[in-house]
Amino acid sequence: MALDKPDFLPAHVNWQATEDNDSLVEQLCIKILCDLKESMLLKSRVSLALSGGRTPVGLFQRLSHKSFTWSNVDITLVDERWVSREHRDSNELLVRRHFLQNLAIKAQFIGMKNNATTARTGQLTCNEALEEIIFPLDVVILGMGEDGHTSYGDGSTTFSELFGYYAYNCAL
Repeated sequence: MALDKPDFLPAHVNWQATEDNDSLVEQLCIKILCDLKESMLLKSRVSLALSGGRTPVGLFQRLSHKSFTWSNVDITLVDERWVSREHRDSNELLVRRHFLQNLAIKAQFIGMKNNATTARTGQLTCNEALEEIIFPLDVVILGMGEDGHTSYGDGSTTFSELFGYYAYNCAL
């Protein structure tokens, strides 16, 4: 049974509820692709920022099979753990395993992790790599942990400045 929009959400929030996880994933795929396509009307390259964790894995897998001009899409992460790219806790590894496959393999991935020993010392190199992406980001997928947490940015910018208009918080 679909849930009604909670009273505490502002009027401008577009609430979507579905009967089950599978239909939610399909609706999100359609919405993400429509928004990327709309952005492509204005520019030749678009961006999609993805989160890690277990929450969005089903969405990534389904989205990777969708037909789209993936070669014109820059993929990045909303956050990353400072571990090896091959480490099981690496968000880059998760995205490569579950999204950058099938049809989406043609997308350009710009990761955050680099050869610096700490995130602080690697920040400049990370920022330089991310300069390849046109900001604000076109679509942002934020996973939500079981405890309701999600994260973005470093506190120096607002959510809308960092991510732009389209952002989805996918509690799958």
